[in-house]
Amino acid sequence: MIRRGSRGALWLYLLVWLAMPGLAGAEEWSQKYINSLPDSAFASVEMTPEGKKIRHLPHHDHTGALDLPHLLNALARHSQVTWVDPLSAPAPARQHLLAHMQAVREERLARIRIGLPVDLNRATAEELSELPFIGPARAFAILEERERRRRFQFVEELKEVIGIGPIIFDAIKDLVTIGQP
Repeated sequence: MIRRGSRGALWLYLLVWLAMPGLAGAEEWSQKYINSLPDSAFASVEMTPEGKKIRHLPHHDHTGALDLPHLLNALARHSQVTWVDPLSAPAPARQHLLAHMQAVREERLARIRIGLPVDLNRATAEELSELPFIGPARAFAILEERERRRRFQFVEELKEVIGIGPIIFDAIKDLVTIGQP
């Protein structure tokens, strides 16, 4: 079984891309399209000492709308960026991306139709899939892991579920619990 972190950020992005509802069909952006985006579509815009503009981590489309697959991609690739100013540029860019993740989480929580927190040892696939960033594929993976373990002992064991990396775990850890047997 492949575990979280075994292939780094690229693996996390691939799992997220495949498992999130509605994301498997996300279109890859061409370099021409990325070049046409306004600076506001990027997490960070830096200037080199020569005056060249370098834009990092696009995550808004040409209309200004947040593009969730590209937001997740940007978060996964944040540590791989070569920054012009490595002392001050990475932190604000990461905070910007995490603020978007928090907004998506809150928006999805507003639509949720289940009682919170969700008991990981009793929840159905449908209940789990209502959690932000989970969906049917991750819900099924959680149920498989629960069956493999016989039951979850700690919420942190979710980190061992395929498709749940640190970003998604942070988004749901306060929404789940481990009930008594």
